[in-house]
Amino acid sequence: MAIADYYFRSFEEAEEEFYTDYYVDPAAGAAILVILRDSNPKNLEEENLEFIIRDSTGKVYREDEIKVDATPAEEQTFLGMTWHDAVYRLYVQGDLREVEYLELFILVDTLVARAHHKWELH
Repeated sequence: MAIADYYFRSFEEAEEEFYTDYYVDPAAGAAILVILRDSNPKNLEEENLEFIIRDSTGKVYREDEIKVDATPAEEQTFLGMTWHDAVYRLYVQGDLREVEYLELFILVDTLVARAHHKWELH
């Protein structure tokens, strides 16, 4: 609805555009957009990151089961601090029709920390 309102289009047109451009059949997998920001650009380099996805059945997806498309980090200065933003498009390959939720874990080699996000799919 927000896209339809923003572009002064009908809901049906916006819904058709969404399914044409963004929809991924759960039988084929899932697409996840990840945007990371850090003051250290090394923390955003793909070789320093590991993306792990776990579904509600306990199956863990990593490495070859996740295709990662990354964009180079962009530098921005905000209130005198320099930040770097990077965008990662993750494609999880597998049949997710019976999955109730997905959890994404992001591990960074240079940090002793992780990020965790959860999506309810039903």
